[in-house]
Amino acid sequence: MRKLLIGIIIIFLLLVPSVVSVSINTTSQSKNGNILYVGEDNLFPITNFTWTPTFPEPGEPILFNASESHDFDGYITLYEWDWDNDGVFDENHTSPLATHVWYDEGEFPATLRVTDNDGLTGIKTRYVWVWMKWWWPPIINGPTCGKVGVEYDYEFVQTNYENDDISYFIDWGDNTTTGWTDFYPAGMEIIRNHTWYEKGVYIIRAKAKDIYGRECNWGEFEVTINKNKAVYDSLFLRFLERFPLLREVLSRIINH
Repeated sequence: MRKLLIGIIIIFLLLVPSVVSVSINTTSQSKNGNILYVGEDNLFPITNFTWTPTFPEPGEPILFNASESHDFDGYITLYEWDWDNDGVFDENHTSPLATHVWYDEGEFPATLRVTDNDGLTGIKTRYVWVWMKWWWPPIINGPTCGKVGVEYDYEFVQTNYENDDISYFIDWGDNTTTGWTDFYPAGMEIIRNHTWYEKGVYIIRAKAKDIYGRECNWGEFEVTINKNKAVYDSLFLRFLERFPLLREVLSRIINH
Protein backbone atom coordinates (compact mmCIF):
# COMPACT_ATOMS: atom_id res chain seq x y z
CA MET A 1 0.00 0.00 0.00
CA ARG A 2 2.82 2.37 0.91
CA LYS A 3 4.57 1.68 -2.39
CA LEU A 4 1.31 2.44 -4.25
CA LEU A 5 0.96 5.88 -2.60
CA ILE A 6 4.59 6.70 -3.37
CA GLY A 7 3.99 5.77 -7.02
CA ILE A 8 0.91 8.03 -7.28
CA ILE A 9 2.85 10.99 -5.82
CA ILE A 10 5.71 10.48 -8.27
CA ILE A 11 3.30 10.37 -11.24
CA PHE A 12 1.54 13.59 -10.03
CA LEU A 13 4.84 15.46 -9.70
CA LEU A 14 5.79 14.45 -13.21
CA LEU A 15 2.50 15.85 -14.57
CA VAL A 16 2.60 19.26 -12.75
CA PRO A 17 4.96 21.04 -15.23
CA SER A 18 2.71 20.21 -18.18
CA VAL A 19 -0.37 21.51 -16.32
CA VAL A 20 1.42 24.79 -15.52
CA SER A 21 2.64 25.21 -19.10
CA VAL A 22 -0.90 24.83 -20.41
CA SER A 23 -2.26 27.50 -18.00
CA ILE A 24 0.47 29.95 -18.99
CA ASN A 25 -0.32 29.72 -22.68
CA THR A 26 -4.08 30.27 -22.38
CA THR A 27 -5.92 33.57 -22.84
CA SER A 28 -8.73 34.99 -20.71
CA GLN A 29 -11.73 36.99 -21.82
CA SER A 30 -14.05 39.36 -19.96
CA LYS A 31 -17.84 39.00 -20.10
CA ASN A 32 -18.06 41.49 -23.00
CA GLY A 33 -15.57 39.51 -25.07
CA ASN A 34 -12.57 41.79 -24.68
CA ILE A 35 -9.29 39.89 -24.17
CA LEU A 36 -7.89 40.73 -20.75
CA TYR A 37 -4.56 38.95 -20.95
CA VAL A 38 -2.37 36.73 -23.07
CA GLY A 39 -0.42 34.39 -20.89
CA GLU A 40 0.26 35.04 -17.26
CA ASP A 41 2.22 38.32 -17.44
CA ASN A 42 0.90 40.15 -20.52
CA LEU A 43 -2.33 42.08 -19.89
CA PHE A 44 -4.10 44.18 -22.50
CA PRO A 45 -4.59 47.89 -21.61
CA ILE A 46 -8.03 49.20 -20.61
CA THR A 47 -9.27 52.10 -22.78
CA ASN A 48 -11.58 54.88 -21.63
CA PHE A 49 -11.95 58.65 -22.05
CA THR A 50 -14.17 61.63 -21.24
CA TRP A 51 -14.59 65.12 -22.71
CA THR A 52 -15.44 68.67 -21.66
CA PRO A 53 -17.87 70.33 -22.25
CA THR A 54 -20.33 67.45 -22.30
CA PHE A 55 -22.53 69.12 -24.95
CA PRO A 56 -20.23 71.34 -27.05
CA GLU A 57 -21.30 73.84 -29.67
CA PRO A 58 -20.15 73.77 -33.30
CA GLY A 59 -16.73 75.42 -33.42
CA GLU A 60 -16.16 75.06 -29.67
CA PRO A 61 -12.86 73.36 -28.66
CA ILE A 62 -13.44 70.05 -26.86
CA LEU A 63 -10.89 68.73 -24.39
CA PHE A 64 -10.60 64.93 -24.46
CA ASN A 65 -9.08 63.21 -21.44
CA ALA A 66 -7.94 59.58 -21.59
CA SER A 67 -6.34 59.48 -18.15
CA GLU A 68 -8.86 56.82 -17.11
CA SER A 69 -7.13 54.42 -19.51
CA HIS A 70 -4.63 52.16 -17.74
CA ASP A 71 -2.59 48.99 -17.94
CA PHE A 72 -2.62 46.53 -15.04
CA ASP A 73 0.85 45.15 -15.68
CA GLY A 74 2.59 48.17 -17.17
CA TYR A 75 1.84 51.65 -18.47
CA ILE A 76 0.38 53.45 -21.50
CA THR A 77 2.96 54.72 -23.98
CA LEU A 78 0.79 56.08 -26.81
CA TYR A 79 -2.67 57.63 -27.27
CA GLU A 80 -4.06 57.75 -30.85
CA TRP A 81 -7.28 59.53 -31.89
CA ASP A 82 -9.54 58.99 -34.91
CA TRP A 83 -12.01 61.89 -35.31
CA ASP A 84 -13.94 60.81 -38.42
CA ASN A 85 -14.39 57.04 -37.99
CA ASP A 86 -12.41 56.21 -41.14
CA GLY A 87 -10.06 53.78 -39.40
CA VAL A 88 -7.12 56.16 -39.79
CA PHE A 89 -5.84 57.72 -36.58
CA ASP A 90 -5.55 61.45 -37.16
CA GLU A 91 -3.22 62.32 -34.30
CA ASN A 92 -1.17 60.64 -31.58
CA HIS A 93 0.27 61.77 -28.26
CA THR A 94 2.21 60.43 -25.32
CA SER A 95 -0.09 62.54 -23.12
CA PRO A 96 -3.69 61.45 -22.42
CA LEU A 97 -5.05 64.90 -23.40
CA ALA A 98 -6.20 65.95 -26.86
CA THR A 99 -8.33 68.77 -28.30
CA HIS A 100 -10.71 68.62 -31.26
CA VAL A 101 -13.37 70.80 -32.89
CA TRP A 102 -16.40 69.89 -34.99
CA TYR A 103 -17.94 72.73 -36.98
CA ASP A 104 -21.35 71.15 -37.73
CA GLU A 105 -24.20 69.97 -35.55
CA GLY A 106 -24.67 66.25 -35.14
CA GLU A 107 -23.47 63.09 -33.38
CA PHE A 108 -19.81 62.35 -34.06
CA PRO A 109 -17.71 59.26 -33.23
CA ALA A 110 -14.43 59.71 -31.37
CA THR A 111 -12.16 56.67 -31.30
CA LEU A 112 -9.19 56.21 -28.99
CA ARG A 113 -6.51 53.55 -29.32
CA VAL A 114 -3.95 53.14 -26.54
CA THR A 115 -0.71 51.15 -26.65
CA ASP A 116 1.05 49.82 -23.57
CA ASN A 117 4.77 49.24 -22.94
CA ASP A 118 4.45 45.65 -24.19
CA GLY A 119 3.03 46.78 -27.55
CA LEU A 120 -0.51 45.57 -26.80
CA THR A 121 -3.40 47.88 -27.74
CA GLY A 122 -6.91 48.67 -26.56
CA ILE A 123 -9.54 50.61 -28.51
CA LYS A 124 -12.82 52.37 -27.69
CA THR A 125 -15.34 54.52 -29.59
CA ARG A 126 -17.73 57.00 -27.98
CA TYR A 127 -20.18 59.45 -29.58
CA VAL A 128 -20.15 63.21 -28.99
CA TRP A 129 -23.29 65.34 -29.43
CA VAL A 130 -22.50 68.76 -30.94
CA TRP A 131 -25.39 71.24 -30.81
CA MET A 132 -26.05 74.95 -30.58
CA LYS A 133 -26.75 75.98 -26.99
CA TRP A 134 -30.03 77.58 -26.00
CA TRP A 135 -28.81 81.10 -25.33
CA TRP A 136 -32.14 82.35 -24.08
CA PRO A 137 -33.32 81.30 -20.58
CA PRO A 138 -36.91 80.41 -19.67
CA ILE A 139 -39.34 83.33 -19.45
CA ILE A 140 -40.87 83.73 -15.97
CA ASN A 141 -44.09 85.67 -15.34
CA GLY A 142 -46.01 86.32 -12.12
CA PRO A 143 -46.42 88.70 -9.18
CA THR A 144 -43.35 90.78 -8.34
CA CYS A 145 -44.44 91.33 -4.74
CA GLY A 146 -46.50 89.47 -2.18
CA LYS A 147 -47.11 88.70 1.47
CA VAL A 148 -45.80 86.07 3.86
CA GLY A 149 -47.89 82.91 3.97
CA VAL A 150 -49.80 83.56 0.73
CA GLU A 151 -49.54 81.18 -2.26
CA TYR A 152 -48.70 82.70 -5.67
CA ASP A 153 -48.75 81.26 -9.19
CA TYR A 154 -45.88 81.69 -11.68
CA GLU A 155 -45.69 80.85 -15.37
CA PHE A 156 -42.62 79.34 -17.06
CA VAL A 157 -42.05 78.88 -20.79
CA GLN A 158 -39.10 77.88 -23.00
CA THR A 159 -38.59 76.93 -26.64
CA ASN A 160 -35.66 75.29 -28.47
CA TYR A 161 -34.44 74.81 -32.01
CA GLU A 162 -35.79 71.28 -32.50
CA ASN A 163 -39.09 71.75 -30.60
CA ASP A 164 -38.21 68.80 -28.36
CA ASP A 165 -40.11 68.28 -25.13
CA ILE A 166 -38.76 70.24 -22.16
CA SER A 167 -38.38 69.68 -18.41
CA TYR A 168 -37.97 72.59 -15.96
CA PHE A 169 -35.96 73.00 -12.78
CA ILE A 170 -37.17 75.85 -10.53
CA ASP A 171 -35.32 77.32 -7.57
CA TRP A 172 -37.60 79.52 -5.43
CA GLY A 173 -34.74 81.35 -3.70
CA ASP A 174 -35.61 80.11 -0.20
CA ASN A 175 -33.61 76.86 -0.30
CA THR A 176 -36.49 74.96 -1.90
CA THR A 177 -36.74 73.67 -5.49
CA THR A 178 -39.15 71.72 -7.64
CA GLY A 179 -36.52 69.28 -8.90
CA TRP A 180 -36.84 68.39 -12.59
CA THR A 181 -40.48 68.44 -13.69
CA ASP A 182 -42.17 66.13 -16.18
CA PHE A 183 -41.52 66.87 -19.86
CA TYR A 184 -43.81 69.30 -21.69
CA PRO A 185 -44.03 70.40 -25.35
CA ALA A 186 -41.62 73.22 -26.20
CA GLY A 187 -43.33 76.61 -26.02
CA MET A 188 -46.06 75.40 -23.67
CA GLU A 189 -46.52 77.54 -20.55
CA ILE A 190 -46.50 75.64 -17.27
CA ILE A 191 -47.73 77.02 -13.94
CA ARG A 192 -46.19 76.31 -10.56
CA ASN A 193 -47.14 77.89 -7.24
CA HIS A 194 -45.15 78.74 -4.16
CA THR A 195 -45.49 80.23 -0.69
CA TRP A 196 -42.77 82.16 1.16
CA TYR A 197 -42.86 82.17 4.97
CA GLU A 198 -40.39 84.97 5.71
CA LYS A 199 -40.25 88.52 4.42
CA GLY A 200 -37.41 89.41 2.07
CA VAL A 201 -36.34 89.74 -1.55
CA TYR A 202 -36.24 86.40 -3.38
CA ILE A 203 -34.81 85.49 -6.80
CA ILE A 204 -36.75 82.79 -8.63
CA ARG A 205 -34.37 80.94 -10.95
CA ALA A 206 -35.42 78.47 -13.64
CA LYS A 207 -33.65 76.46 -16.31
CA ALA A 208 -34.79 73.86 -18.82
CA LYS A 209 -33.43 70.71 -20.44
CA ASP A 210 -34.55 68.75 -23.49
CA ILE A 211 -34.98 64.99 -23.91
CA TYR A 212 -31.25 64.64 -24.68
CA GLY A 213 -30.25 66.21 -21.36
CA ARG A 214 -29.02 69.50 -22.86
CA GLU A 215 -29.57 72.39 -20.45
CA CYS A 216 -30.06 76.09 -21.09
CA ASN A 217 -28.90 79.02 -18.99
CA TRP A 218 -30.75 80.18 -15.85
CA GLY A 219 -33.61 82.66 -16.10
CA GLU A 220 -34.26 84.94 -13.09
CA PHE A 221 -37.25 86.77 -11.63
CA GLU A 222 -37.22 88.98 -8.50
CA VAL A 223 -40.00 88.84 -5.90
CA THR A 224 -40.40 90.99 -2.77
CA ILE A 225 -42.30 89.39 0.11
CA ASN A 226 -43.62 91.60 2.92
CA LYS A 227 -45.18 90.82 6.29
CA ASN A 228 -48.80 89.78 6.20
CA LYS A 229 -50.59 92.02 8.74
CA ALA A 230 -53.63 89.73 8.89
CA VAL A 231 -51.44 86.77 9.79
CA TYR A 232 -49.64 88.66 12.53
CA ASP A 233 -52.94 90.06 13.91
CA SER A 234 -54.30 86.53 14.12
CA LEU A 235 -51.19 85.29 15.92
CA PHE A 236 -51.37 88.22 18.36
CA LEU A 237 -55.02 87.48 19.18
CA ARG A 238 -54.17 83.84 19.85
CA PHE A 239 -51.40 84.98 22.14
CA LEU A 240 -53.82 87.22 24.11
CA GLU A 241 -56.29 84.35 24.46
CA ARG A 242 -53.68 82.50 26.49
CA PHE A 243 -53.21 85.49 28.81
CA PRO A 244 -56.68 86.94 29.62
CA LEU A 245 -55.31 89.30 32.31
CA LEU A 246 -52.92 90.88 29.78
CA ARG A 247 -55.77 91.16 27.29
CA GLU A 248 -57.91 92.98 29.87
CA VAL A 249 -55.13 95.42 30.68
CA LEU A 250 -54.47 96.20 27.01
CA SER A 251 -58.19 96.63 26.39
CA ARG A 252 -58.47 99.22 29.18
CA ILE A 253 -55.43 101.09 27.88
CA ILE A 254 -56.79 101.18 24.31
CA ASN A 255 -60.28 102.24 25.41
CA HIS A 256 -59.12 104.84 27.95
